[in-house]
Amino acid sequence: MVTRILFIFLICFHFSQAKSGQVETVRDPKVPIESSKMTKLTYGYPPWNMNAKKIDSAAIILREGKTGRIIQISVEETEPDSSIFSGLYSLSLNNLQALSPEFYIPPQELLSTQTGMSKITEMIKSGDLKKKAFILRRYKNGLQVVEIYDSKDQAKLAMRAFRAEEELTDLRNRPLISRSALDAGALAEQIEEQRRAAQSLIERARLAQIEAFKASQNVKTFELLNAKQKKEKRDLAAELAKKALAEYQSAKLDDALKDFELAVETDPENRSYYFQYGISLYKAEQFNRSLVMLDLAEEADLTQKSELDIAEVNYYIGLNNYRLKLFKDAITAFDKVVEAKHSLLSASSQFYIGVCYFEQLDYKSALSRFQAVLDGSKDPKLDLRAEQYIEQILRVQQFEAERARKWNISGTFGIIHDSNVIIASDTTIQSTPTNSAGERLLTLGSLRYRPTYEADHEFATQLDITSIYTLDSNYSYSQTLRNTDPLLFDLTFPYTFKGVFQNKGFKLDIVPGYEALLMSAEDNTQKMILNSYMLKALSTLIMSENWFANYNLELRQDNANLAVSTGDEDENAINVKLANTNLFFLNKEKSKIFTLDGGFTHNSAVGKNFVFDRIDLGAGYLTKSYWDSMFNSKFSYFLLNYSANASARLDNSYSLSAGFSKKINEALTSGFNATYNINSSNLDAYTYKKYTLLFTLSYSKGF
Repeated sequence: MVTRILFIFLICFHFSQAKSGQVETVRDPKVPIESSKMTKLTYGYPPWNMNAKKIDSAAIILREGKTGRIIQISVEETEPDSSIFSGLYSLSLNNLQALSPEFYIPPQELLSTQTGMSKITEMIKSGDLKKKAFILRRYKNGLQVVEIYDSKDQAKLAMRAFRAEEELTDLRNRPLISRSALDAGALAEQIEEQRRAAQSLIERARLAQIEAFKASQNVKTFELLNAKQKKEKRDLAAELAKKALAEYQSAKLDDALKDFELAVETDPENRSYYFQYGISLYKAEQFNRSLVMLDLAEEADLTQKSELDIAEVNYYIGLNNYRLKLFKDAITAFDKVVEAKHSLLSASSQFYIGVCYFEQLDYKSALSRFQAVLDGSKDPKLDLRAEQYIEQILRVQQFEAERARKWNISGTFGIIHDSNVIIASDTTIQSTPTNSAGERLLTLGSLRYRPTYEADHEFATQLDITSIYTLDSNYSYSQTLRNTDPLLFDLTFPYTFKGVFQNKGFKLDIVPGYEALLMSAEDNTQKMILNSYMLKALSTLIMSENWFANYNLELRQDNANLAVSTGDEDENAINVKLANTNLFFLNKEKSKIFTLDGGFTHNSAVGKNFVFDRIDLGAGYLTKSYWDSMFNSKFSYFLLNYSANASARLDNSYSLSAGFSKKINEALTSGFNATYNINSSNLDAYTYKKYTLLFTLSYSKGF
């Protein structure tokens, strides 16, 4: 007795949890299907597509290998004219926990009667009805998906597609990190490219099944024609191909595609039409469909030994795979062209192989291929492009060697002419002018040790020292000016996470630290007047290729050590600062940058005279300038409000700066900057104007 079990669902039913992650994907027909769990079948078959405007239905036969039971499963077209059929079913068979499945595509007219079903059983036993290749996928939610194909090669292609999809899922579930903010953005793009590549493989697997079936049916139909009919068909196909070629050359791609498709259907034995059709599809950026047509052209040529240039076919197969970011497949195809020693395409294929290796960060292999281009190419433009890639690889390798160094030491020496030296602290921001000009020596030093540098994080310890020494305009010692000079020590422990957030490149620095400020603020004696514990969270988000955004939070506890720091003058405080900086790149080289920033600071001091709120705004512009220097300019403004102060102090400060910096060599950079500042206040003591001229020489070395 033939068991017929039917459990039908429309394919449009959305099984939402199917995206929750796959547990395994297998292609071995001996792997059992769990009979008690929901199973989804999918199969592509053009003959079942009877009406282009309606959803058609059909049935697939499942034969259980252990018992020989036959089960008829109904499937429906996923959408009108798709030729892809699918259905959901669930089986509950006594004493049968797992199915050893075999899938068959029976003549549909035999399914309606008991006699017909018996005939199907006989066809299976005799081998007249061949079982189909399939792959099985299992999801965490229990859903099983069976993808049925007409050949093992089609199933292998689908298997690759689903493996790529699984790798992408694994990749997304891991912290995906790059070495810098720029690389983080590139990494986000890489994940999206992998997603598109996996999706294109899935699409091509089903497309290849449908088009291969159409091609075989067209050949069978053509073979039934008599000699005269075949000649008429060949002549018509030749006219269509000639017309399509003219349309292709006139950039009428839509018309060319239609006529090449007709030529293929009219004379399916002439595989040069498949080749021309494939090239047109590549030009139209229909890369998956182009690959299917080129594969059909290549397979036929290998069996028919036609005049088709297989090296040229493989060249376009390589180009399609390259555009789909399927680099391994592209390399395989291009290598066939190189091995064929094609007079026109070998050098170009070597170049594209080099690019594929470059995209996969295999710089050693890429270098050898680009060098082969220089050795064998006669095209100056191709040689130039290969040289550019070689230079870029050498720069990357140099960078990799540099980042391997755990220690970094840097320092800056600067000379400042200050027209009005200010007594100021970054936290208290008293900004009291001395109304005296000064010549100041700036010294900055930094020592950084980075013991940990991984793909997803890094950790370092850093000591920074800042010192300013001031003389009057006659280069003489002045105690009043010396009392403005800070000596600042910062010890920080930056921990950096780098990766992808919401499909955008992302970098987060968590920086705890300690700071000590020494000044001659009392008794003309330099001593620690302030020490602070800090915690910073500095984030960079790659909003787009041309927009980087920084969102920063800084918390600090300031502990004042001055004798006068009591009562309303008590400077002990909790300081909170929020800041946002945006970089807008105005060209592809990222050498022209517009910056826009803002910030808010609240200083919650114990003494009410030191409680303040500050709002910062700024806009700047950076660009490459003469002699490979970098020009920078910026307009800044801040509003400072001491709301609890008895005098209700309110400051408005405006600054305009401009300067140049130039890299002298790998370690040394020189710079010049000029700034003009106007500070207006409701208290005359804090109203001033000033300008500064700053010359710097900076050194940085890793080891």
